[in-house]
Amino acid sequence: MCLNIATNMLNCIHDMDFCNSMIAQSTHLYKTALSMTKNHDDAEDLVQETFLKAIICKDKFAKGSNMGAWLFTIMKNTFINQYLKRKNRKVLTYDIYNIAHAINCKSSANDVETHYYIKEINQIISTIKKEQRIAFELYIDGYKYKEIADKLGISPGTVRSRIFSIRKKLMKKLADYR
Repeated sequence: MCLNIATNMLNCIHDMDFCNSMIAQSTHLYKTALSMTKNHDDAEDLVQETFLKAIICKDKFAKGSNMGAWLFTIMKNTFINQYLKRKNRKVLTYDIYNIAHAINCKSSANDVETHYYIKEINQIISTIKKEQRIAFELYIDGYKYKEIADKLGISPGTVRSRIFSIRKKLMKKLADYR
């Protein structure tokens, strides 16, 4: 893979028309990337990733085609893929994250109130059906959807659904903890 990237980069250097066409689009790409990411560093990273993918896939670009449109398509797809990855990682809300942290942390012996809350939270979680609870507990332990799905022999969509369902139940039952 790295050899292919290096070879394509060298080929790009030898094809100055291709390189110059890409560079001519950089300002427009950056402005669009900035509107997508709302962050200068992320926008620069997105443009850089777009250029890298364009160089790797240089042979798929038809000479005489619209370089700008081709690069914008690569950038849009890259942004969408990155967004979906981030979205899938951030399923639990802040409240549920705090609950999970409270469950996993060790409370001191003199922190009776925290110990009581953790015990109550664990009791609520234990009332949830075992098949759903296991997916949630694995997620809280840091497993990714795909890993949970493989471990339980179910689809990642089912894992997402179970975790979402449990999250909703917990948010409703633990409303007093907010």
